[in-house]
Amino acid sequence: MTETVHRIFAPPAEAGGDLEQANTDAVRSQVRYLVAVRPIEFFRQSEVIDDAHVQELANRISALGLWTSALPVEAGSGYVMDGNHRLAAARLLGLRRLPCIPLQYGDKRIDVRCWASGRGYTLGELMSFVESEQLLPYKTTRHAFMPNLPETEISVGLLR
Repeated sequence: MTETVHRIFAPPAEAGGDLEQANTDAVRSQVRYLVAVRPIEFFRQSEVIDDAHVQELANRISALGLWTSALPVEAGSGYVMDGNHRLAAARLLGLRRLPCIPLQYGDKRIDVRCWASGRGYTLGELMSFVESEQLLPYKTTRHAFMPNLPETEISVGLLR
């Protein structure tokens, strides 16, 4: 299968009143994410999921007929940073490929915290999660992306 790659550019933020904000906004306007389509086998679930939520999500995706969120993944391993429920819903729907945003932990655009305590994870901790074969407990990590990840509008039929 040929891999499809799309370049997505974050929209420029409105310039603020001070120089530091203007510089931050200028940098953000140049930030882009790569959106790629990978085979479903590439993706590795990272956390325990709620089966009822997966079913509900699969029903919504099926009814809409569109895939609206590329999964952020660790580029080398397919480890799902955010979107384990969406991955399970895709498998339930029999999708053979999914859009993703390949990233690496340590990327300045990613902030990862513990859901329960709000404490940030070190790069070493994150890499030990990636290297482990164990699923993390439900809602262990909370990923924030700056700028926000782009939305997609991909027909589910194209992903079958």
